[in-house]
Amino acid sequence: MNVNLSAPDLSSYNVLNAADKLEYERLAGLYEYNGATNQDALDELYYQKKYNVVSGVNTYWLSQPVRNSVGSYHSLYIEGGSPTIRYGVNLLYQNNPGVMNGSKRDRFGIGSDLSYNLNDKFLFKNTLSVSKVSGSESPYGSFASYVRMNPYYPKTDEN
Repeated sequence: MNVNLSAPDLSSYNVLNAADKLEYERLAGLYEYNGATNQDALDELYYQKKYNVVSGVNTYWLSQPVRNSVGSYHSLYIEGGSPTIRYGVNLLYQNNPGVMNGSKRDRFGIGSDLSYNLNDKFLFKNTLSVSKVSGSESPYGSFASYVRMNPYYPKTDEN
C-alpha cells in the first residue's frame, strides 16, 4: 500500500490584486470613451468595480477550484508452485483524486505470471495483465477560466 498527497502549486501565477487590476484597466484606457459606448456607461462600470474594491472584495480565484487530495495505491501478489513451474496472480487498485475539485482517476488491474524453468539454462515466462482506468474531469470548468477571472468580483452575491 502507498499513500500519496497532492497539493496544487499556485506559486508560479503572479496575478494582480483587485485594486491593482482595476488601476491597470483604468490606465490602459478601458474606461475612456472609444466611440462604441457613452462615457456615462463606462463611468458607471468603473465605479461599480471601484465600489467592490473599496468594500474589501479581493477574490483570489486561483484557489477556488483546487483542493489538497490524498490518493492510495494497493496491490496484492500471490505466488506459488514448484522450482520447475511457478505461477503468480496480482491485483491492484489505485485511486487518485485530482487537485481540481471533482476530478479523479481510478485504476483497477489484474494480472498473472506463469514461468517454466526447463533447466538452469532456459526460463520461459508468460505474463498477462489487464487494467481499467476510469476518470472524470472537474465539473467546475478548466483552471484557465479561473486565471482570467477578475479579483474585484465577489465570489458570492447577497443571495
